[in-house]
Amino acid sequence: MRKQISLRYRQAGVDISWQELILTGSATEAAYLVLREMLREGDLVALESPCYSGFLHQVKKFKLKLLEVPVDPGLGLDIDALESRLRKGARPRLLITVPNFHNPTGALMDNERRIRLLDLAMRYDFYILEDDVYGGIHHGVRRCPPLISLGRERIFLVSSFAKSIVPSMRLGWLIGPSDFHNSMLERFRTLSLGNSRLTEQALALFLSKRQFDRHLRRLRKESRIRMAEFRKRILQWPLDLRVSSPEGGFWLWLELPAKIDTLKLQKRALEKGITVSPGPIFSPSGGYRNYLRINCALPPTESMLKHLDVLGKIASDMA
Repeated sequence: MRKQISLRYRQAGVDISWQELILTGSATEAAYLVLREMLREGDLVALESPCYSGFLHQVKKFKLKLLEVPVDPGLGLDIDALESRLRKGARPRLLITVPNFHNPTGALMDNERRIRLLDLAMRYDFYILEDDVYGGIHHGVRRCPPLISLGRERIFLVSSFAKSIVPSMRLGWLIGPSDFHNSMLERFRTLSLGNSRLTEQALALFLSKRQFDRHLRRLRKESRIRMAEFRKRILQWPLDLRVSSPEGGFWLWLELPAKIDTLKLQKRALEKGITVSPGPIFSPSGGYRNYLRINCALPPTESMLKHLDVLGKIASDMA
């Protein structure tokens, strides 16, 4: 299994040997291992803002200080804002980022920002936790290499097959600086009895027979079509709004009129049988109250599109 994952990273421009990989039950478990390894109570952690809600749940368990760094829905992490805070004395131990098709905005961090981020990590002595679960779900011809392709000394990469195959496929992995490999492997062994050998063998066979490549090509095409259909429908809502235009992944990030509270919108939508993700759940400080994340992972059936129309009507009534 590890050899198959290693091969795919080499094809993406990252020279990772299979011996460097630690297999886990999920990307979430892999991220938890990194947090346990690197952080102590009271440490400062830099989080993207907005940020994947799963990371928020994890860091809250560690009693950490949080530094919010804004994310541009088109360009990714705001490196100028991060550098400004660092110059003013902020000293995070770890920065957590989703550079490829960020959750929830869908942003793809541009190469200049990636290079600057690595430089800041070296200069200000912090580590980076990179979540690359969406990296393979790109809408363009080529995969954007993960951040770790630019340097290995400061980056922990976590990923899984949950987004690229099915959520129930519980297998993830972790790659980190060599100095931490043995201690993280030992930590994993104390927390888990290991992964299912049957799952590993089935996945390894799936990857080795090139079936996964055909599946990914179909998934990328479907993702592109679904996102375009959802975005087109949302832009027909009878109110002023901004909708992100991601180049991969599954998420659309909506900015609604300032007077709309998406927590209240969520409650009204649930009464109609519609589930949405309001902006505040992606913010450590409860911000983004007029923002909404739309999941485009499901097919744009007529029923689904009608639900979007109903959601637009609810939003317009609140504007």
